Parts: sequence; C-alpha cells; structure tokens
Amino acid sequence: ETSTKTNAANHPLFWHGRTSPVSLTDEALSALLNDLSQPVILLNKDDQWFGSNDVALSSEPNEWPVIAMVQPFLPEHFGNQDFRSTHGLDYALYGGSIANGISSVDFVVTMGNNKFMGSFGAGGLLPNTIETAIQKIQEALPEGPYVFNLLNRPFEPALEERTVELYLKNKIHTVEASAYLSVTRSLVLFRASGLSRNPDGSARIGNKIIAKVSRKEVAVKFMEPASEEILTGLLADGKITSEQSELARQVPMADDITVEADSGGHTDNRPLVSVLPAIIRLRNQVQEKHQYAQPLRIGAAGGISTPESALAAFMM
Repeated sequence: ETSTKTNAANHPLFWHGRTSPVSLTDEALSALLNDLSQPVILLNKDDQWFGSNDVALSSEPNEWPVIAMVQPFLPEHFGNQDFRSTHGLDYALYGGSIANGISSVDFVVTMGNNKFMGSFGAGGLLPNTIETAIQKIQEALPEGPYVFNLLNRPFEPALEERTVELYLKNKIHTVEASAYLSVTRSLVLFRASGLSRNPDGSARIGNKIIAKVSRKEVAVKFMEPASEEILTGLLADGKITSEQSELARQVPMADDITVEADSGGHTDNRPLVSVLPAIIRLRNQVQEKHQYAQPLRIGAAGGISTPESALAAFMM
C-alpha cells in the first residue's frame, strides 16, 4: 500500500494490460525496440524492469507504474505529410538526379515501384533521348511517382526551352530544377502552363517544381511569384493564357526547395547545419509576406549517406 501511494505520486500513468509484460533481458528489449510498428511501454515492478506493446494505460494506481513510453514510428512517418501526399509517396524522400542519364530509367522505376520518387537525370541529354526515357518511365509508372530533372542552360536557352516543351507535350507534371542562378523564361512557362482556377477561385497548381539551391539569393527567387516581365512576354507570345498569367502572380515559383549542401552536385560547399536553417528562416519570412495558401516545403540534400545523417537531416 505504501509503495502504491509512492508510485501514484511519482507516476501519473499505470499499466492495466491483460497480457503479462515481458521481463527486460537485453534480447527482449532489443526485440521490442526493433519493431518500429508497435509502441513500447517501460514498466517497473519491485525494482524489476518489464516491457509491453499493450497500450492499456490509466491514472488509476496499481502495481505497474509506467516509467516511459515510445510511440510507433515507421520510416513512412518521417518528414512532411504534405510532401508525401502531393507527390503520391509513402516516404518523404526522393532520389535527386545525376546528369547524362546516370540517374537512369531503371533508377526512377525502381524508386517509384517502392513508393519513393526518383529524378531522371535529363541534363546533358538530347530531347529525343529524354523523350525515349519519358515513354519508358510512363509505361512502367503510369500513376507515378517520378520527376524529371531540368538543368539550367544559360548558354543554350533554346535547348532548355525545347526540354520544357517536351515535358509539357508529354504531360510531365513535376520537374527538379537544378543549377539555376535565376528564374528563366522556360521555368515560368512550365509553371504557368499548369495553372488553372479552382471552384473557389484559388489557383490550382498542375505543374510542380522542386528547386535545388544552395544560396539564399537564389532560393528567394523560387519563393516569390514569377516576374511581371517574363509573364508579360509569355502572354504576348501566346504561350500562356491571361488567366494563367493572373494566377502565376498568386503562387510561388516552386512547391519545394531542396537545400543542397556540400555534395558532388551544383553547390557552394556549404555545410547543411548552416545553410538549411538560414533558408528555412527565409521561407518563413516570404510566407509571412505573401500568405500563400500552401507554404513552400523545405528539404535537405548533400552529404546524406548513412542512416544517422538521414535522421539528423529529418531532425533539422
């Protein structure tokens, strides 16, 4: 009785399960913790340690005070739910592209079949090669998920625009924009061409952009709406409608920002622990300014090559 009163004072919850808890040997504890689909409840009785998966808790005192509890936490639970639902994924992870088709058709299809998203490495490839890859990926993944890379071509803007027109022709609705220093006419064409109006008058975003950046001054250009100058030019050339031009002023250029830290890609060799928080703060400032219906999501990339570094990135 004295022990129960002491426990009641120190432990607000008590375990009332029907099946006997297991005595915590090293093997039993390991088995409990390694089953990520089940909760783990740590109990103490008469200075002996026990564990259970049975969530039968109450404030009514008994001989089983709850010392600690861990909720189930599967890999599917990490990251942003909106990212998963927007792109049709089970996991808030995607495989970024490596140019010249190194991130191949097989890579994208394997990722997609496992409800990850892979980005086809279209940079450096000619349009006919890209179109062949599109056909193979769409045949293997008719419902997705997949994304195609769009590499900035500052010295070949016509080739960049041909790639965008190829994506629009083949109904590619998500691109990963890489190595951009500013938002180009081709990017705005892709973004604006997918805009339509919802019944409530808001903008429906049909064409999504994941922008890979490593600098704040580049990131902010994707967080802002498209420029008036580019929209006016596209409208005058008949590339977009007046409604699409109007809606493009209401949405950011990107849906997602991938903060690419020190890696083998287009990066400024900045450590993730420094650049990621800075761009998250920038996103928050831009969101406060524009009050977008759907705030931009921020992701992390660069040097993430172990389970521990992936966990650290998610925690950040």
